[in-house]
Amino acid sequence: MGQIWFGLEIETDTYMEETLDDVVLEVEAVTEPLGWTVVAEQSDNEAELIGLLFKHPDIRAAIINSGALMIVGWSFRDALEDVAFSVG
Repeated sequence: MGQIWFGLEIETDTYMEETLDDVVLEVEAVTEPLGWTVVAEQSDNEAELIGLLFKHPDIRAAIINSGALMIVGWSFRDALEDVAFSVG
């Protein structure tokens, strides 16, 4: 059985079971010794995701789960290419 979010069952065989908070805790364990601060942002709106990239111009790295945007997310892909950090 999957998780229930907003009345929808999440297919945990396909999608991860971890929440954003779980991921943040894991990332903070790595970044804290480096003196980095983790800012967690989440949206299912491509325009908002692009805005978030430019809202934080001093970011050093980003973890992005673009999910379904891979099919139609060309503007998001272009925005990633424009940010100051390395995209790989």
